[in-house]
Amino acid sequence: MKNSLDFVIQEFGYEKCISTKRFVYSTKDYYLIHFVLSGEGYFEINQRKYCLERGGLFFIPPNSNANYYPNSQDPWEYIWVGFNGLRAEEFLRDSGLSLEHPVFKSNEPVFLRNLSDLFQCYNDTTIYRDLFLFSIMFKFFYLLSLSNNRLSNEKASSKIAIINRAKDFISNNYEHDISVKDIANDVAVTPEYLSAIFKSVEGISTITYLKKVRMSVAISLMHGTNLKIKDISAKCGYQSSLYFSNDFKKYYGVNPTEYIKNERRKNQ
Repeated sequence: MKNSLDFVIQEFGYEKCISTKRFVYSTKDYYLIHFVLSGEGYFEINQRKYCLERGGLFFIPPNSNANYYPNSQDPWEYIWVGFNGLRAEEFLRDSGLSLEHPVFKSNEPVFLRNLSDLFQCYNDTTIYRDLFLFSIMFKFFYLLSLSNNRLSNEKASSKIAIINRAKDFISNNYEHDISVKDIANDVAVTPEYLSAIFKSVEGISTITYLKKVRMSVAISLMHGTNLKIKDISAKCGYQSSLYFSNDFKKYYGVNPTEYIKNERRKNQ
């Protein structure tokens, strides 16, 4: 019943590689993490190649093909831990490690101290070695999860900042014939990325938000001025009053002329 526990160590090893060694990896049915203690080496997985040194780690999911080998000038030294268990996938998800993101690097003292503890644990001959290894691995997952959460928060903050800048651009330029590409260029991202983060944060696309602003301005002009429909459409950034009328009807359910008549009846 090797998988009956939350977290199960399957193997624990150490190697100081020679410069000519190219490891031939045989697939495992459990997770594997290598922690680089010194030197430098290369890790290949999912058609990508990574260079790692002290403070780095690389992750290999179950039943995955991988290749790794030392830098011939400065061969690496590493410790590896193979594991599975009922909560192993949860720990990895929280830590941000996956086939798409299989490496992590840190020079933070707390992370490097944990690496030293891992090497100390490998040489431990007491009956408490397994407990020591469990505590180190859980601390690694804790540190990785903190880093992943911080990165996620930074990405979220960055998205909001981009959206706010895009909104400012729209507010200042809605009366012009602007496109999503124009907005994206102003905030230095691609139109596709801008639309994606707009959708994820605001729940609507960039072009829908632009139309929302223009429709709001149109209503304000209808209530606060006596401008003609063609003039209102121009002030809302439309080159054609027909396109404006079509968008207005889709948004409010009536065309601009009917809306104005209905509002005047209410005020009589």
